[in-house]
Amino acid sequence: METSLKNILKVSRVLYIDEKKEVPKNIQSTLNIFFKKVYYVSDINEAIEIYNTSSPEIIISEVHVNEKSCLPLLHNIREYNHSIPILVISANKKEEVLFEAIRLHLVDFLVKPIKIDKFIFSLNNIAKYILKHGNVIVHFSNNYVYDYISKIVIIDKTEISLTKNESKLLELLLANENKLISKEEIEFHIWGEEFVSDSAFKSLFKRIRNKIGKNTIKNSSGHGYHLN
Repeated sequence: METSLKNILKVSRVLYIDEKKEVPKNIQSTLNIFFKKVYYVSDINEAIEIYNTSSPEIIISEVHVNEKSCLPLLHNIREYNHSIPILVISANKKEEVLFEAIRLHLVDFLVKPIKIDKFIFSLNNIAKYILKHGNVIVHFSNNYVYDYISKIVIIDKTEISLTKNESKLLELLLANENKLISKEEIEFHIWGEEFVSDSAFKSLFKRIRNKIGKNTIKNSSGHGYHLN
């Protein structure tokens, strides 16, 4: 999956509706790697509560949970949220189930047992869908907001445009907010194999700190960089 698409998922939260004992470990591992937060729920009422209180950006759902259909809940969510990407999973191949699910304007429909490569392909499609239809907004320190689509930082309704390299740096740090990113990792992510001088590296950090707040990016000497 392209790095930019991975970053979109990495700052997103997903509501995963299925009987917990039924979620394969490889699917759980993939979800936990690709997403910022995964809410695993095995009850429709719990799903409603999580959706209302946490506002996840993505929904992945089984057709039936504990012998109850999840489709009415998904139709209700779709009625009020036209852009949220929905991926439906089912062991049921009946046409009427498929046709009803299609009315949800799904990103994808997967039939169990799920092959991990097809699942990752669907996640890729979700990221593309978000880029095309969604509104990817990330909040970070000092009340700053970053818009992935427009590549702008917003503070107190003031919009600040970022250059290509500035947005790549910020997205890398946002996607790894709980991890120190080394100087070498940053250089490779932004410039690839191209040589970059220390002055160019420092200049990039100076520019972005001027735009998003001087104390937003911290440097742990000898270890790496992270968002404060």
